[in-house]
Amino acid sequence: MKARNAKLIPHVRSRAVSSGAALLGLLGAALLPAASAHAQPSAPPVPPFHHATGGHPGPQPPLLSVDKRVPADAGLPEPVPVGTEVPYEYVVTNNGDATIRELLVIDDVAEGVACPRGRLWPGESMTCYGSYVVTEEDVARGSVTNTAVASGTIGGTVVTSPPDRVTVDLGSEVGLALTKTVEDPGPYDFGERARYTYTVSNLTDQPAEGVAVVDDLVADVVCATEELAPAGEPGDTTRCAGRYEVSHKRGDCGEITNSAAALTRDGRLRSEPDSATISVVRPCGGHHR
Repeated sequence: MKARNAKLIPHVRSRAVSSGAALLGLLGAALLPAASAHAQPSAPPVPPFHHATGGHPGPQPPLLSVDKRVPADAGLPEPVPVGTEVPYEYVVTNNGDATIRELLVIDDVAEGVACPRGRLWPGESMTCYGSYVVTEEDVARGSVTNTAVASGTIGGTVVTSPPDRVTVDLGSEVGLALTKTVEDPGPYDFGERARYTYTVSNLTDQPAEGVAVVDDLVADVVCATEELAPAGEPGDTTRCAGRYEVSHKRGDCGEITNSAAALTRDGRLRSEPDSATISVVRPCGGHHR
């Protein structure tokens, strides 16, 4: 857990020091005429009054902070399969001396984070809740990483917390091999489609079920079969195919490199990613009508 220190506000003592300095100045001015008749011309000036401090104050915590975590009792399966709902808790804290209103938590992956209320008193903490459903892309990556930020207003001014990031290890192992190729490297014009082939092999001594391929540009990759025999046996490899249409709307230009990975939907196996590159007729930075 992140340690948080209460915000120090040394205003009262500063005012007392300023008042003392002003009082000394007034007394000096009042005594000056009487003392001038007897003072020697070469008398040294009175040094200015300084208040000795105990050192520089340490860094202050942000006005608003968020601590994001997966509850200890979440009970996630091992490994985590596609479709699993991962719960998150977001502990938001008001570290300042003013009430924070219009409080909300934004997560770059989890949607609809809910807080008990939208107001946070000075020094108060509150727990908000959200969740995220694991996708094929997550299993192929082997983990889920997302970031949360809390925000609110103080007197109409927006305050934002530093971001807090959490990574959940899904427990998958590299037990598949993927080779990705493109039939024609191009160049392609707008509206033309590149065809990709993906060869997936089982590297383990157990059958692999629910095999799928995800590509960061190709929406639908179709495989001849989703079940693979153990490595070294007939049926331990399958071929998959997908297409990508070069588009002006997406700003395709120059070269396009996209990556793919294989996985089993039960979360047990994944492959290392592999990529392929095609060229586009339109150069990046060029001007076309």
